[in-house]
Amino acid sequence: MRSAAGVPTIARTPSSQVALLVQLKIVQAVGRFLPVEEIPQAAIEHVARELGVDEEIRHLYSDSTLYRHHSAVLERLRITAWGAAARELARRTMVDIAQVRTDPADLINAAVDALVRHRFELPSLDTLTRLARRVHSQVNTAQWQRVGALLKEVERAALEALLARSIQPLESSALRGPEAEDLMGQTAAMAATGRTGRREGRCTSGYVWSPVQDRCCR
Repeated sequence: MRSAAGVPTIARTPSSQVALLVQLKIVQAVGRFLPVEEIPQAAIEHVARELGVDEEIRHLYSDSTLYRHHSAVLERLRITAWGAAARELARRTMVDIAQVRTDPADLINAAVDALVRHRFELPSLDTLTRLARRVHSQVNTAQWQRVGALLKEVERAALEALLARSIQPLESSALRGPEAEDLMGQTAAMAATGRTGRREGRCTSGYVWSPVQDRCCR
């Protein structure tokens, strides 16, 4: 195993050497360290066999060696530990992507790509998910505020009507004044006869009968 070169200078006992190489291989594969309890026993046994270690190894680390091994792995792979600089890179990347994408997965994928390219250690998925949600909320709010500032009152009312989840009564729609009263009266008259205006003559002034829509239209 080529990765074992230099291991004896950092970890002297067989079990410690296995522990160090397991973490090295995990970081090479997934870009970050895994909690000790999440490391598959099969991975530990595989590394032990490659090193020719026959003893059964179940406990990889003591607290006193964990930090030292992490530092050695990061130095060997020339990776910078997750910290303020990495977090800021991930945040800036997400902000840029959030301008044109709304799926948090797109933000996370872009951040992971940026972190890998700049050789930063990856954080947990939970950390990236929380950051993506926060960035998406901030960018989305800012975008709506910019749009809202450009709208006139009438335009804002029309947009709110379009975004309504359910059909609102005509009285509460953006249509107001004589046009609303005319159309409301026409609709009520048609409903009273059990028809929707099957003759063009039933349409009031300014409206024409549409056989396709089966109603009077302007």
